[in-house]
Amino acid sequence: MNEVILIRPFTRKKAPIGLFSIASILNHNGYSVTFLDQTVTDNFNQKFIDALENNPLCVGITSMTGPQLKYALDCARLVKQTNKKIPVILGGVHATLFAEQPLKSGLFDIVVQGEGEFIMLELVKALNNGKQLDNIAGLAFKENGRVRVSSKQEYIDLNALPPINYRLFDIEKYIENAPLFGSKSKRSFLINTGRGCSYRCKFCYCTFMGREYRHFPTQSIIDSLKILKKEYGVEAFEFIDDYLFANRKFVNALCQGLIENDIDVLWHGNARVNTFIKYKPETLDLLRDSGCRSLAFGIESGSQRLLDFMGKNINLTQIYRLKEILGDIKFTNHYFSFLFGLPTETRADFIKTIEIIDMLCTEGERDLVEINGYLPFPGTELYDYVIKEGLFDPPDTIEGWADLSWETVNSVSFSKHYKKLLRAVKILFACKKRGFAFRIVYVTFLNFYRLTKCDFILVLLCYFETLLGRVSKKKRSINPTTLDK
Repeated sequence: MNEVILIRPFTRKKAPIGLFSIASILNHNGYSVTFLDQTVTDNFNQKFIDALENNPLCVGITSMTGPQLKYALDCARLVKQTNKKIPVILGGVHATLFAEQPLKSGLFDIVVQGEGEFIMLELVKALNNGKQLDNIAGLAFKENGRVRVSSKQEYIDLNALPPINYRLFDIEKYIENAPLFGSKSKRSFLINTGRGCSYRCKFCYCTFMGREYRHFPTQSIIDSLKILKKEYGVEAFEFIDDYLFANRKFVNALCQGLIENDIDVLWHGNARVNTFIKYKPETLDLLRDSGCRSLAFGIESGSQRLLDFMGKNINLTQIYRLKEILGDIKFTNHYFSFLFGLPTETRADFIKTIEIIDMLCTEGERDLVEINGYLPFPGTELYDYVIKEGLFDPPDTIEGWADLSWETVNSVSFSKHYKKLLRAVKILFACKKRGFAFRIVYVTFLNFYRLTKCDFILVLLCYFETLLGRVSKKKRSINPTTLDK
């Protein structure tokens, strides 16, 4: 009886690197792991039930805040209906912040708070040996009907983690023909290069991984790239790392490692405006030679007031400078993300952001834009703000959090049609690169809305939404993070 079941509830089709790491450390320590991903597993329920018949030590489920929680709850119910004696564990950001809610639901027995690798290992050992959970940091559980929360676990040393054992998973299901690298699609896969971020953007919950940035050993990353390329034919990699380009020393070492090991792959990374503009030409050359072909920047707003309000720590001068630099770099595609619907946003802020998007996206298919609506994620500074201002009433049950969407948050009030307007903006920017006729539509919209500042434009937008729906659908496939999720 040393089997553990790990479940990833339904979500976007991206490799669950965190669960891969947990499964690998358990396997490394002699435990058998059955991994099931609801997003990619055919006949998921039956395979889950079949695995439960083996009477595993526990079932571990992860979930983000929002719709994924609904599927996590369904998975937990399936365990309880099949065998109530099997402990059900919930991990992830939401469980870390609201440990009592899952436990009070009656569907979860234990909550893992924080990075899960070593907590899960100690927990599984305790369950296997019939020991108490009191001395394990990073847990919340019920004891005699009361919720007990143990001490917080320190952020882990990434050097202590064993390498991911990719043979435990059906990697082929997570390989994408990603558009990150232009019109020529490449077999692409995710790899985590670091955790944590020292910046303090008030809307972001990446601080779940800590304010102190930690990166994986360069050689460990190189070894993983070699395995994935040789054994699975991966041609391109999306580096998951919120702080990657802010640490120039690590970027240089990683690029040198790729070159010296002759790893002929392409890669994508997230960058910050204020740090990337300081890169010297020789570093940019190193990026090119190592295979960097795609960069993502979180611009968020064209309003300096809003940038300051959200703690973005960038200014408009830096954004314009970034555009100049990217115009000189001919080897990368660029992704710019924007956040609409922030608290205190006005019409003027809205227009400024549209204008910044228009300025940045001038290089055809090299420049792509991702438009998102603000959501008050727990654990962020803006979450406390919207609650204080009465803009959001947080659910008091885990079931309530499963219904979280932009439609339930009233963070802006300058137009009762704001959400419809923003959906139309997404479509119009998708059309911007589709030809002269679409360009006329876009310019007409921009100028008309700026000059009149009235909601009559929404009548036309509804028409455009119908007319251009096919283009919008194609664009959303390129930018999966949308308002409508």
